[in-house]
Amino acid sequence: MKKLLLALLCLMGIVSTQARTVSLDTLNVNTYILQNNDVLIGTSQTKYAAAKIANNATITLQNVNINGGDNIPGMNAIPGIRCLGNATIRLVGVNHVHSMYYDMPGIFVPQGSTLTIEGTGSLEVRATIKNDQYRAPAIGNCFKYSSTKHSGNIVIRGGTILASSGQNPAIGSGSNSDVSSVSYNQYSCGDITISGGSVTALTGNPNCCAIGARNNSTCGNITITDGVTKVTASRGQNALSTIGKSLSNCACGTITIGGVVYPNGITATPYTYDPSVQAPCNAPTNLTASNIAQSSATLSWTPGDAGDTQWLVIYGPATGSEDEISQTVTTNPYTLTGLNPGTNYNVWVKTDCGEEYSQFAAYQSFRTEEPA
Repeated sequence: MKKLLLALLCLMGIVSTQARTVSLDTLNVNTYILQNNDVLIGTSQTKYAAAKIANNATITLQNVNINGGDNIPGMNAIPGIRCLGNATIRLVGVNHVHSMYYDMPGIFVPQGSTLTIEGTGSLEVRATIKNDQYRAPAIGNCFKYSSTKHSGNIVIRGGTILASSGQNPAIGSGSNSDVSSVSYNQYSCGDITISGGSVTALTGNPNCCAIGARNNSTCGNITITDGVTKVTASRGQNALSTIGKSLSNCACGTITIGGVVYPNGITATPYTYDPSVQAPCNAPTNLTASNIAQSSATLSWTPGDAGDTQWLVIYGPATGSEDEISQTVTTNPYTLTGLNPGTNYNVWVKTDCGEEYSQFAAYQSFRTEEPA
């Protein structure tokens, strides 16, 4: 009876077990659930295998190669790795994780749970190939099945990660269409936090972001801290954001990078955030908007360095429905004109350092007067 109870608790992830090496070459991981302290090794090149991680378990991937197949019979609902609750994955060596089916992500964590990736190794992760495309997110949800439409929080705090998708965000919430539906919360993922390691996120969809939410879906807050080595992301040419929302019919929470909030996300592509790279000048502070009328507003700020004489002003509607406008200005205060009445605007000001701009920007929002 005690052995049976212990086995049940282990399967539920309540009891930690001693470290055990689990090989893809010899063990059927399709039926075995990885337990706390397990070390997964080996390759599945000669047989298809996926991995499940028990709730609250911390496991190690050590030179693992989980190769997915293209719509393998009986495996059409299997990510490369499925977390059964909260899970921590430690990276050692070089690892590759591909899903078992083109509509499933490389790694899936259920709604309400948190996946944490850490360690010093590397991880190349994606959905498996279908018609030369990786349809699901590399890390995130799956739009095909009701049980996987919503995924949990994703935390990356170590390792070297390459995440790629052909039709969806590399990291975040995917959907099955770029056509807007009535409701954009059909699919979702939780918060995305990158606080360490080096991350590259790529999408092949011209209408999609790299990190965030595709059309008809939502994601939580996206936070990238100064603890990262580098984060690089590339969006599709028609997408509104590289980090944030893909098109108008989706939504993300607060997007914060290096302590700076970006209400409309990051639009530059490719975009790289590297905290070790110091801009040759400091950003302005204390940005304010005053004398706000129907079509104009006056901006003023405190220069980042004494003697600053030129700045880059970036502004646009808070809805993100229009492209942001960038203007180089030499006066402080500076008056924006040609604004729309009754419209919320976001504005940023960077210092023009000559060949570069300050890494950070001052930010402010305001609403123009309502039409008479």
